[in-house]
Amino acid sequence: MKKFMVFIYPQGASIFNLPQEAQQIHIQKVGAYLGQLKEKGLLLDAQPLQPTGTLVSGNKASLTVKALNQTNIAGFYTLQAEDQHSLISILKKDPRFEDASWQLEIREVLEMM
Repeated sequence: MKKFMVFIYPQGASIFNLPQEAQQIHIQKVGAYLGQLKEKGLLLDAQPLQPTGTLVSGNKASLTVKALNQTNIAGFYTLQAEDQHSLISILKKDPRFEDASWQLEIREVLEMM
Protein backbone atom coordinates (compact mmCIF):
# COMPACT_ATOMS: atom_id res chain seq x y z
CA MET A 1 0.00 0.00 0.00
CA LYS A 2 1.13 3.53 -0.75
CA LYS A 3 0.46 6.51 1.48
CA PHE A 4 -1.10 9.71 0.11
CA MET A 5 -1.80 13.19 1.44
CA VAL A 6 -4.98 14.72 0.08
CA PHE A 7 -5.35 18.48 0.51
CA ILE A 8 -8.92 19.79 0.50
CA TYR A 9 -9.73 23.09 -1.21
CA PRO A 10 -13.22 24.61 -1.34
CA GLN A 11 -14.14 26.18 -4.65
CA GLY A 12 -16.66 28.96 -4.82
CA ALA A 13 -19.05 29.49 -1.92
CA SER A 14 -18.01 28.08 1.43
CA ILE A 15 -19.97 25.29 3.06
CA PHE A 16 -20.35 27.75 5.94
CA ASN A 17 -22.61 29.85 3.70
CA LEU A 18 -25.21 27.08 3.84
CA PRO A 19 -27.98 27.16 6.45
CA GLN A 20 -26.89 25.60 9.75
CA GLU A 21 -29.05 22.50 9.23
CA ALA A 22 -27.44 21.88 5.82
CA GLN A 23 -23.99 22.33 7.39
CA GLN A 24 -24.81 19.70 10.04
CA ILE A 25 -26.03 17.25 7.40
CA HIS A 26 -22.85 17.84 5.39
CA ILE A 27 -20.66 17.23 8.46
CA GLN A 28 -22.56 14.01 9.25
CA LYS A 29 -22.21 12.71 5.68
CA VAL A 30 -18.49 13.47 5.52
CA GLY A 31 -18.02 11.96 8.99
CA ALA A 32 -19.79 8.75 7.93
CA TYR A 33 -17.67 8.55 4.75
CA LEU A 34 -14.46 9.00 6.76
CA GLY A 35 -15.65 6.45 9.31
CA GLN A 36 -16.10 3.87 6.55
CA LEU A 37 -12.60 4.57 5.23
CA LYS A 38 -11.19 4.22 8.76
CA GLU A 39 -12.97 0.87 9.24
CA LYS A 40 -11.44 -0.39 5.99
CA GLY A 41 -7.98 0.66 7.19
CA LEU A 42 -7.58 3.24 4.40
CA LEU A 43 -7.86 6.45 6.43
CA LEU A 44 -4.84 7.24 8.58
CA ASP A 45 -5.76 10.84 9.51
CA ALA A 46 -8.19 13.59 8.54
CA GLN A 47 -8.26 17.07 10.02
CA PRO A 48 -9.62 20.52 9.23
CA LEU A 49 -7.15 23.41 9.21
CA GLN A 50 -7.42 26.93 10.65
CA PRO A 51 -8.02 29.53 7.92
CA THR A 52 -4.94 31.44 9.08
CA GLY A 53 -1.31 30.42 9.27
CA THR A 54 2.29 31.51 8.88
CA LEU A 55 4.58 31.34 5.86
CA VAL A 56 8.33 31.12 6.48
CA SER A 57 10.44 31.56 3.32
CA GLY A 58 13.86 32.58 2.12
CA ASN A 59 17.26 31.14 2.98
CA LYS A 60 19.61 30.96 5.95
CA ALA A 61 20.83 34.53 5.43
CA SER A 62 17.37 36.05 5.03
CA LEU A 63 14.21 34.42 6.33
CA THR A 64 10.86 36.11 5.95
CA VAL A 65 7.92 35.35 8.23
CA LYS A 66 4.51 36.37 6.88
CA ALA A 67 1.01 35.88 8.28
CA LEU A 68 -1.44 34.06 6.03
CA ASN A 69 -5.09 34.98 6.38
CA GLN A 70 -8.01 33.03 4.99
CA THR A 71 -5.94 30.54 3.08
CA ASN A 72 -7.90 28.45 0.65
CA ILE A 73 -7.02 25.05 2.11
CA ALA A 74 -9.75 23.60 4.31
CA GLY A 75 -8.02 20.48 5.60
CA PHE A 76 -6.35 17.22 4.71
CA TYR A 77 -6.69 13.46 4.62
CA THR A 78 -3.88 10.95 4.94
CA LEU A 79 -4.96 7.80 3.15
CA GLN A 80 -3.43 4.60 1.93
CA ALA A 81 -4.31 2.86 -1.32
CA GLU A 82 -2.76 0.46 -3.79
CA ASP A 83 -2.08 3.29 -6.24
CA GLN A 84 -3.33 6.73 -7.28
CA HIS A 85 -5.99 5.26 -9.59
CA SER A 86 -7.49 3.31 -6.65
CA LEU A 87 -7.33 6.42 -4.47
CA ILE A 88 -9.20 8.50 -7.05
CA SER A 89 -11.98 5.87 -7.11
CA ILE A 90 -12.23 6.19 -3.32
CA LEU A 91 -12.23 10.00 -3.40
CA LYS A 92 -14.95 10.18 -6.07
CA LYS A 93 -17.34 8.90 -3.37
CA ASP A 94 -16.53 11.81 -1.03
CA PRO A 95 -19.89 13.43 -0.16
CA ARG A 96 -18.24 16.87 -0.27
CA PHE A 97 -18.86 16.75 -4.01
CA GLU A 98 -22.62 16.42 -3.42
CA ASP A 99 -22.93 19.63 -1.39
CA ALA A 100 -20.55 22.08 -3.07
CA SER A 101 -17.66 22.35 -5.47
CA TRP A 102 -14.35 21.09 -4.08
CA GLN A 103 -10.87 20.37 -5.29
CA LEU A 104 -8.77 17.56 -3.82
CA GLU A 105 -5.02 17.66 -4.41
CA ILE A 106 -3.32 14.25 -4.18
CA ARG A 107 0.35 13.85 -3.27
CA GLU A 108 2.06 10.49 -2.72
CA VAL A 109 4.11 10.42 0.47
CA LEU A 110 7.69 9.31 -0.19
CA GLU A 111 8.53 7.64 3.09
CA MET A 112 12.15 8.15 4.11
CA MET A 113 12.09 6.37 7.47
